[in-house]
Amino acid sequence: MIDSLETLYNDNDTLISEALNQCTSNNINQLISENNRMSLIHMADSVAKQALNIYYNTWQKGKYTLTASDSALLNAIAFDDPSISGDGVYLARMLLDTIVVEVEQQARLAEVEIREHGTHDSLNPLVFPNPTNGTFTIDLNFEPEAEVQVSLMDLTGRIVFNATQVSQIKSYSFDYLASGVYLYRIEYNSSILSQDKLVIQKP
Repeated sequence: MIDSLETLYNDNDTLISEALNQCTSNNINQLISENNRMSLIHMADSVAKQALNIYYNTWQKGKYTLTASDSALLNAIAFDDPSISGDGVYLARMLLDTIVVEVEQQARLAEVEIREHGTHDSLNPLVFPNPTNGTFTIDLNFEPEAEVQVSLMDLTGRIVFNATQVSQIKSYSFDYLASGVYLYRIEYNSSILSQDKLVIQKP
């Protein structure tokens, strides 16, 4: 009797889980369908539709990677003017986990930090300005005894830049890269000193 009840409970539990998953899948599909039927009156509607379509097909489904085309589209939207392109810009920025700020202001803040504090935590090399207009500087806060590896990747994981740094401070230029969000990594003696987002924001 007890075995029968346990079997019945387990079967019901499985059925309930499947039903909930089906409901979630149906809701997402319904949202995608409604988004595709959205009539476009203003440019902002088109931007919102594109950003929502990426959201419904990735984050909403538990997928946290982007295709190259989705990454390029979100980057383009994220750097639009919200007063023209609407709320889709904020959604794209949220999806990219990006805050767009004035490049020159970030550069000034980094310079002030160096002047006021002299040095910074050697475990966290200073990368500035970030966001950048295409040129940034790495201050390791120590003179390396071996080569430091510097790499830059786009959001799909493709390496777009590789270099070695043998001095404490070195500047890099990325004139050939489009505005967008990238990931930098700084490695020394087979250890990662720092890795984070780098936002390239060109005028």
